[in-house]
Amino acid sequence: MLRAAVPETILVVAALVVLGADLLTMRDLDSQFRRIIGGMISCVGCIAAIAWMLVMPAHANFFDGMAVLDPLTQLVKCALLLITVFTILVSIETDFTSHIGEYFALILLAAIGMMFLVSSEDILMIFISLELTSLSLYILTAFNKRNVSRPKLR
Repeated sequence: MLRAAVPETILVVAALVVLGADLLTMRDLDSQFRRIIGGMISCVGCIAAIAWMLVMPAHANFFDGMAVLDPLTQLVKCALLLITVFTILVSIETDFTSHIGEYFALILLAAIGMMFLVSSEDILMIFISLELTSLSLYILTAFNKRNVSRPKLR
């Protein structure tokens, strides 16, 4: 069943829409407005993925365990998506980067990696999920590189 990976596909589309909207239409606009629009697109993608999981059948198997869906994985995926929405809402108010579309796309890609990690039973898919999550999070840690303040030693 291909329905096991639809929420992740929705998030990939949302990440691409955030990147495209920021690149094509919002580069000349105010930074706060860009963050609000990018956050709204990202949150709509997360909410659409949650809605899809709520109407999806409770059991699915994709390519012999590459992606498995049961009620427990649905619950954990919904929790991950809610945490992602809260992270996006918190980061709308911060002004630490001019790469707003890339920032929200990386948050969504990290969430996709975590969602695949929750639902995978195949060892190769587990490694790919870990790589997607870790690479996205590594890049997100370097987003505030222009801040040269150093921690004060006591």
